[in-house]
Amino acid sequence: MTVWLALLGGFSVLVIEILGVHILSPWFGSSTIIWSQQIAIILLAMALGAWFGGNIARSKSDLRLKLSWALGIAACFLILLAFGVDYFASKILPSSLSLDQVAGLFQMGSFASAVIFFAPPVFFLSWVTPILVEIRVKEGSNAGQASGRLGAIATAGSLLGIYFSTFVAIPTLGVRASIVVVAILLALSSLLLSRRWSWALALPLLLTPLLQQSPALYANMPEGATLVESVHTPYQKLRVIEFDNDNTAERWLQMNEGLDSYQSLWQQSDGDSIVWPGGYYDLFALLPLYFQYQRNQNPSQHNYCVLGFGAGSAVLPIATAEGDNDWHVVGIELDPMVTQLAEQHMPLSPSLTNHVDVYSAVDARAALRFCDDQQDAVIIDAYSRQFEVPLHMATSEFFSEVRTKLSHGGVMCFNLGTTATKLNDNVLAAVTAGILDNFNADHVRLQHVARSRNWVIFARKNMPLPSLSSMEHLMPSGWPIEIGTACLPSECIEGSLLEEMDTVPLYDNLNALTANQFFEWVRD
Repeated sequence: MTVWLALLGGFSVLVIEILGVHILSPWFGSSTIIWSQQIAIILLAMALGAWFGGNIARSKSDLRLKLSWALGIAACFLILLAFGVDYFASKILPSSLSLDQVAGLFQMGSFASAVIFFAPPVFFLSWVTPILVEIRVKEGSNAGQASGRLGAIATAGSLLGIYFSTFVAIPTLGVRASIVVVAILLALSSLLLSRRWSWALALPLLLTPLLQQSPALYANMPEGATLVESVHTPYQKLRVIEFDNDNTAERWLQMNEGLDSYQSLWQQSDGDSIVWPGGYYDLFALLPLYFQYQRNQNPSQHNYCVLGFGAGSAVLPIATAEGDNDWHVVGIELDPMVTQLAEQHMPLSPSLTNHVDVYSAVDARAALRFCDDQQDAVIIDAYSRQFEVPLHMATSEFFSEVRTKLSHGGVMCFNLGTTATKLNDNVLAAVTAGILDNFNADHVRLQHVARSRNWVIFARKNMPLPSLSSMEHLMPSGWPIEIGTACLPSECIEGSLLEEMDTVPLYDNLNALTANQFFEWVRD
């Protein structure tokens, strides 16, 4: 029994820590800061619980009964956690706001949720090891030996908790159901210790959170949207939502936070006709104009690599711009469920899929090394969370790797979500500095996307981009006005403004991007 309780204690704490972020993510996201807060609060609760549990272990009362109460209370708190976070979050989050307006509130709301719902069960679970050590000592075991062995068993339980959460709880049982399962295990163990079998009649009450639909399905839902499908993956919470615009279906693939933000956009089209996705995606149509400008040789096939493929929204403007040319896209997507949801609910037309190969379950930077070295364009549209650029994909070393994959005159395209409106000491400047470390300043252009928080950064290998004055003649008629607006001098940063930059780039070994993004979004 002692071994089982030590194993269960370590197992339960890690399940709470990992699944806790997945419970928070539909409401507050799962940014690095939220992960850090969750880990910090769990560790604090463990420290306080171990301290208090050690004092409890010194008492002369029945320690098994004390341990029974601790497990029972932890089980009750887990049931509260299973449905309480959703109702708490739904009350404190305002509706009809944009992502950048509530980014700061996400940090405060996630912190409060962790303190209220996750710290209490971990506090009581942290009584388990010190009380078990004292029980073993009273039974005649050596204190050091008992502490070491029970600590090792608890650590083994923590390892099981990690693998259970990742490979069983999230993809199979579901997050809330897994929390309830852990609560039932704790409650049964409490009954075994106390031998109060009549209390077993209350066990069915632990299943009550599963009898109602979770409000998290509709967390931060944009106005006028209906839910198509929502799933938790080991990486994030994904949701496909639909709008009915003049009898034309429009669907968004959302990660974590929701609100007005989306990872991919899809619109129903007639036959093989291509619909412009809008937003920053439309600027990807500039790529063929950029990498073909003043090029001596035009390859028989234009090759694109999209890091952060999502549901393939980047393909639509590329296909439109390419017209009758031969082109091919290699898409890299980390989360396999993104690819699966896209195929089910946001499919590309057959005329486009013939030009596309998608590889999932692989990190974009690692996959880039295995792509061909003659890419005409590399698009970076990857986010580790909804508005966080992955640290390792914003460094000078990464941009150096991208450059090696480009052909002569090839173009890198980097989409960056930021609140910055000008080039100063912020995320936009830090990312741009890393690009300038590898591309000539005269070959780089930052273009702001109208009515959005996005900048699209273009950098060409060994050759200049076409001048803004020439873009009017290079762009075909009929393209969205947003593309032309992004080519206005007032919406671009290039040339002398970039040469005057003195911002330190981000490096693999020294990277302040997480802190910069946190303070940027919270401040604004």
